[in-house]
Amino acid sequence: MEEISARRLDVGLTLFDEGDWDLFWIVFTFTDRTQHYMWKYMDEEHPQYDPAVSEAYGDRVEWAYRRADNFLGEFIDRMSGDDLLVVMSDHGFGPLYYIINARNFLQRTLGNMDDVICADFFGSKFKIDVSGRNAEERFNSIRTRLVDALLDLEDPERGCKIIDSVYVKEDIYEGAYMGEGPDVLGLEKPGYLFFSLNPTPDMRLFDMGPKPDMAFSGFHRRMGTIFMYGNTVTPGERIRARIIDITPTILTYLGVPVPSDMDGTVPRDAFREAYTDRVVLVRSDDSGYKKPTGMGSQDRQKIENQLRAVGYIQ
Repeated sequence: MEEISARRLDVGLTLFDEGDWDLFWIVFTFTDRTQHYMWKYMDEEHPQYDPAVSEAYGDRVEWAYRRADNFLGEFIDRMSGDDLLVVMSDHGFGPLYYIINARNFLQRTLGNMDDVICADFFGSKFKIDVSGRNAEERFNSIRTRLVDALLDLEDPERGCKIIDSVYVKEDIYEGAYMGEGPDVLGLEKPGYLFFSLNPTPDMRLFDMGPKPDMAFSGFHRRMGTIFMYGNTVTPGERIRARIIDITPTILTYLGVPVPSDMDGTVPRDAFREAYTDRVVLVRSDDSGYKKPTGMGSQDRQKIENQLRAVGYIQ
């Protein structure tokens, strides 16, 4: 992670210095990976905590954040004028204490039904696929059983509920691609995670601590982080924003109309009063996007040569 992140920073700074950018972004993943794999070394309550190993690795999560801060400093030093820096994490983090076998859960709840699958490797997300006679009735029956089973699920040792809330698709999704989403979505309480493991003969649901073959000891939390830095930003202002607000904010700051079908708003309190006229969101029925008409032969040949040069094409 040290080597990969150092190389990414070096490439990012080189590109940043070479271009006159309207918009520049870079993604660092090492904070995420460090917390996934090394949370157990700093958490004395974690089932996999090992004092001897933690003596050497207990500071690794803090190390990742200090490293990220130093990386940000490299870009801040290069900012000028009305440059705006937006730092965003799309989720938070916390310990993972228990995993729930999602396939065993389905087997125990629905029996040998082949109509339901885990819609994702992580999390309590399920897709129902029924057809034929009485398909709608069967769909509703299966979905009700899934929702009830999730809401009733309890930790056998602590006696507390596992699922914080459950949603059906139409409660939270809309639009042309709504059918692609899970039909049932449960949100686990902190410390628990559904995991699409292979079924086991004993049909057990819970494992105390992640399994030895699952290296994660930390996992995502719903609330992420966003902060902004620059001459136009109100110092010390605390803002609440959603992940869908970030793109409209960037487009508005750049003076680009926001497509009318795009969700999100601009947190105007984040900006100094003198700049509020600059961050007025303007909607447009014409996003300016035009469907590609095809690639020219010269462009195709150029891309093929580049792929050949790096070994992707022999």
